[in-house]
Amino acid sequence: MKRMVKVALGSLSLSMGMAILVWCGYCLFAPNKYFHWRLMDIPRLAVPLALVWVGWRWIRADAAKGKRYASEIIISLKLSGSDFGTEPERQTVLGLEHRLEHRIQAEDLGEVDGEEFGDGECSIFVRTNAAAKVEAIIRDFFRDQAPSLSYSLTRAALPDAAN
Repeated sequence: MKRMVKVALGSLSLSMGMAILVWCGYCLFAPNKYFHWRLMDIPRLAVPLALVWVGWRWIRADAAKGKRYASEIIISLKLSGSDFGTEPERQTVLGLEHRLEHRIQAEDLGEVDGEEFGDGECSIFVRTNAAAKVEAIIRDFFRDQAPSLSYSLTRAALPDAAN
């Protein structure tokens, strides 16, 4: 929710700043009787430029400072014979994914990066810097939440972890 409000206010700030700058540019090339450019008007451009800068920062801030993770754990879940499984299977897997995400985030060990359905299985991607701990959490989670579900874990190093 906080992210949505920040993006909305950032978009508003960015659009207001851009609108003022466009209007100033228009008045520079199409003078009218209400607005004439003078040398003392240049510092006044600081306000729309600040609005643009703040708006852009608020929109992009979380993306720019995203955590860097060293490992990705891929959880592969077997589904029924069809390519994407049945609708109840997909809903069950998505529910499990959300509960697993809450458990991993509660211990601040990483994040669930998404899922992919196809070829009779679902892959859930977990990014972390504590792969061994997260693998133990995943095993405990599936033992408690879905003991009959067949799954496998694969660990991979992320190439951008050093950046």
